[in-house]
Amino acid sequence: MNEARTEHTPFAALADIARAHADGAWDGDSPEDLIRERYNCRRAELHDCGDIYIEDPQSGHYITEDDARDLVAWIRARGKS
Repeated sequence: MNEARTEHTPFAALADIARAHADGAWDGDSPEDLIRERYNCRRAELHDCGDIYIEDPQSGHYITEDDARDLVAWIRARGKS
């Protein structure tokens, strides 16, 4: 029997972190503040779907799935989710 499987991608995890912050389930640094700290950038956008755009001083770009996975691990290691 084939069962549909959904995988919790790092982008989905980041979207969950953003929702938890917006709902007041976690206080402290915003997800965007954590992203700016991790990537040493001035601009960070976390979209509802979990995509992350960073810029300045780097040229603007979306982070890769591997980078998102590392970011989720880094946030969790800090006890932020």
